[in-house]
Amino acid sequence: MSVTESKQEAIMTECVEALPPPSLTRRDGKGLKPDDVYIQSSELSSRALSTVSLPPLASGEDALPEQPLTRHLLFATFVASIGSFQYGWNIGTVSIPADTIHLCTPTPTSSSLPDCLPMSSNIWAFFIGSFALGGLFGGLLAGPLTARFGRLIPFHITNAIFLAAGVFMAASVNPGMIIFGRFLSGLGTGAASSVVPMYVGEISPPMWRGVLGTVFSFSICIGLNAAQLISIPLNYYPGWRILFAGTAVWAIFMSALLPWCYETPKYLVSKGKITEARASLAKLRETDDVTLELSNLLKAHEEEHAIASASMSILEIVRSRTLRKPLLLASMLHIAQQLSGISPIFAFSAQLFSGFMAPSTARWVSVALTFVNTIGTAIAALLMDRSGRRVLLLTAIAGMAACEILIIPLSLHHASIPSSIFLIITVFFYALGLGPVPWLLIPEIFPTTAISAASSCSTSLNWMFVFVMSYAFPQMQRTMGVWSFLVFAGFMVAAGIGAWFMLPETRERDVESVVEGFRKGKWRSA
Repeated sequence: MSVTESKQEAIMTECVEALPPPSLTRRDGKGLKPDDVYIQSSELSSRALSTVSLPPLASGEDALPEQPLTRHLLFATFVASIGSFQYGWNIGTVSIPADTIHLCTPTPTSSSLPDCLPMSSNIWAFFIGSFALGGLFGGLLAGPLTARFGRLIPFHITNAIFLAAGVFMAASVNPGMIIFGRFLSGLGTGAASSVVPMYVGEISPPMWRGVLGTVFSFSICIGLNAAQLISIPLNYYPGWRILFAGTAVWAIFMSALLPWCYETPKYLVSKGKITEARASLAKLRETDDVTLELSNLLKAHEEEHAIASASMSILEIVRSRTLRKPLLLASMLHIAQQLSGISPIFAFSAQLFSGFMAPSTARWVSVALTFVNTIGTAIAALLMDRSGRRVLLLTAIAGMAACEILIIPLSLHHASIPSSIFLIITVFFYALGLGPVPWLLIPEIFPTTAISAASSCSTSLNWMFVFVMSYAFPQMQRTMGVWSFLVFAGFMVAAGIGAWFMLPETRERDVESVVEGFRKGKWRSA
């Protein structure tokens, strides 16, 4: 070991030994009660309140020097983003080839695989929705996996699931087989949706964490766009099987690149592997001078360990008069996200547009829909910290409600182009506010001790309603036709009223002040 390394090790040891034992107390020094959990002791960084998984940025004499984006960091971020790319890919592969797959009569082929899989509309809707059922279980699976195995091994596990999903869907000979493959793709997606942002956040320098954090959302959009584009030339037999096999191909590609990625320093610190954590940091930062950042990780680990020991269950949150309000708000917004009709719009976009125009044109308009979603997501990222969460969300909900109402008379009068335009604008408004804001709000309206349970509850509700809407929409279309959009608009009006009275602006506010407002009985002005 060199003199420099010995000095760094000595500094590290001194940092660990000097850490004060953190604690969680009420202001009066008494024990915690459910309504008091938002109050942190003076030892805890206020920044720790805004996130459950990311260490706080040091300040003062512990402030980190400027850290560039290194090749190793960008490579690891790219590899991780393939996991979220799969999310968009598996959403986008079912819309355009839907009729080719299930509205058909099988014809004899030289292959042992049928050229199509006839299904009733109800079974096809269940096939679409089984992705959400898998996502629900996958999200619940991610927590135990990352806690026990770290971040890289769960990537290999999700890739194995995606590989199996691709094989089952591409080689399916009956509806049950393709439905099971679709369920597996959701299972992998649900797990990856938790692991990807966790991994990227934990390997990113504090100053680049916000920028790199957007990779998750954008890679989903890119996956959705890619799937829609590739679906057009592959909308035939056996093209649709090749399309589904893509899920397995992306999994193999990601697994082939993972050996050149590094375990997150934060996880290694949590397991007491300080030497390995320093080596990982040195590779990711491409410098040996990582002592200060590592000491900050050690401090953050001690703080979060204290927080974890006081973590609340969902029942404790429900019983808390203070935290029951933000839980109701978060749950309402996640449910509203799906009751807006966004999942059916993406899953059945080609079929929706086919009612307005020629099928060949409908496919390209369906692709345009996904690109508008990407543009809206980019604009939302630029405006989120300028306009605020409340303004963007209320604007988006109002815009979606108005567009969904306007679609009805236009469709009844066979105004195909205006109807399509307003459907596309509906997606733009969704991407502007109702898409990102519910996910951003949870760490901003809950104390750190409640984030994990609140996030799990909200995410589970979201996946459940993805399934409900995916399964119910075809039946709504058969019985109500275009009037289905009036139902979606009604839900948006209700969500807008609820958000107007319940949602505080959280931009540039610390969590303590927001939760204090809820405790005092305030809502909009919390």
